[in-house]
Formats: sequence, C-alpha cells, structure tokens
Amino acid sequence: MDNSLKTSLLALVDKSKLQKKIAEANEHEEFGGMVPSVFAYKTLEGEVRVGFNYQPMGTKVGYRFHIDHGVGIHRNTDGEVLWVKENITITKEIFA
Repeated sequence: MDNSLKTSLLALVDKSKLQKKIAEANEHEEFGGMVPSVFAYKTLEGEVRVGFNYQPMGTKVGYRFHIDHGVGIHRNTDGEVLWVKENITITKEIFA
C-alpha cells in the first residue's frame, strides 16, 4: 500500500501521552543500527495507542509499518513512526 495515501495519526494522538513516550525513548541509545522511536497505531476497535520501539537507523517520521493485531495473517501498514531520536527538529514541530 502507498503510505502517502494514509492520513497521519499525529492529529489523533493524545499529546501528553506522546510527550511521555518521547521522554521514555530519549532515555535509550541507539544500538546495532537501531534507533529509539515513538509510534502510533489505531486498534481494530478504533483506539489510538502510542508506543516506544526501535527502528532501523535512517527511518523517517511518517514511515508506516505492520502491526500484528492478532486476527490473521493480513499485512497492514497500521503503525506510523511519529518521532525518531535523531530528529530533534520534528520534536519541536510536534509541540509548537
């Protein structure tokens, strides 16, 4: 699926939850070619959730990835990277 056709989840995310996850991710360092990132996804019930994970170095904000909802083998691009540790400018724009 073309990632550019999906609307960003950023507008739907609770900003205080996002800020807490960014603070959590910021406490971690890159390792093995992976960098801390914060992502969001919408559950099958429509709830928007925010999480912290590692993504490959070079991953950009807006990158979409598969979320395993546990209901089958269908591939999706429901996860969206909202913040990557190396991208300080984006952090400022999110909370401007």
